[in-house]
Amino acid sequence: MKIGSIKEKNKEGQFIKSKIKYGLKPVKVNSSLVERDEQETTVLIQASSNDIGSTAEDNVTERLIETLINLDNPGYEPDKRGVSTMAIVGSIILLIIIVLIFNSIIL
Repeated sequence: MKIGSIKEKNKEGQFIKSKIKYGLKPVKVNSSLVERDEQETTVLIQASSNDIGSTAEDNVTERLIETLINLDNPGYEPDKRGVSTMAIVGSIILLIIIVLIFNSIIL
């Protein structure tokens, strides 16, 4: 199961730096493991991007947690982008239309 790419991992420091996409936008994700006692470990996840409203960060964090929960589920297929392909294509087309309209107003 893969939803992103690992950029750096440190076994001694027990952290992983990765990137997971939300649509076409890469989101930086820092994950660390904190051992509470012999039977309990806490996973800390921090996602960051320049997204207004934290939509990308929230989506990426939810997908990462969902993927971790389903590691033992062979039928589980993670959502790799967090946004449907049609939404991405629609956003690009809308952006092109806005640029064309804006360009015709200025000229």
